[in-house]
Amino acid sequence: MIHVYSKPNKPVPSLSLTQLKNVFQNSYSIGLEISDNTIKENALINILALDVTDTISVYNLLDFYFKNNSYLKSFLLSKKYLEDNRYNIKLLDYNAKSAEMIDRYADAKAGYQKLYIFTSDTYYAYLDAYAEYMLGNFESSLLKVYQLENNSDTKIRYVSFSLDDDKSQDIVVYAAIYYLKGLILEKLNKSDESQLSFQKAIEIQPDFISARNQIK
Repeated sequence: MIHVYSKPNKPVPSLSLTQLKNVFQNSYSIGLEISDNTIKENALINILALDVTDTISVYNLLDFYFKNNSYLKSFLLSKKYLEDNRYNIKLLDYNAKSAEMIDRYADAKAGYQKLYIFTSDTYYAYLDAYAEYMLGNFESSLLKVYQLENNSDTKIRYVSFSLDDDKSQDIVVYAAIYYLKGLILEKLNKSDESQLSFQKAIEIQPDFISARNQIK
């Protein structure tokens, strides 16, 4: 009979939380280098499991979800962290935009309203008015448009409009509010006024494709 003897396994050294976190941070870096989304997502989730206060990893994971069209995950993650950071502009931005992308316009509107209050940025005021429009609150949306028409900041801020074939076009907010005004007036059965608003939007930005598509 042959007896086989094996050497006892060496005990695996335990790692501290900091060391474990470094392991997953290295894993995330590797995921970035080789463009592996699974590695990136798992690494970030593990980092946050070890340290829920790691703000950089929270932002990286939100950015990862948003850029990969995982808008529900982005919405839920930002909502979770807003519970303890309700004035965090970056979290509010991800939350409102993610809500819009999954057609949760009531949540989007609430987020954009807070962002406008906190920042006075007309970009968010426009998005708030648009969310009102998508909710069917046409009169309320129109009132917000009127309030924006004479705000000079709308001439220096831009909003991105989605086009076909995954392309987009940056539109100055001043033109975008007249485009939105045209959409609202159309819903209110004011076609002539609606067309004038679309023409005004084109006058402000002649290459405004979405507005040009509304001209009859």
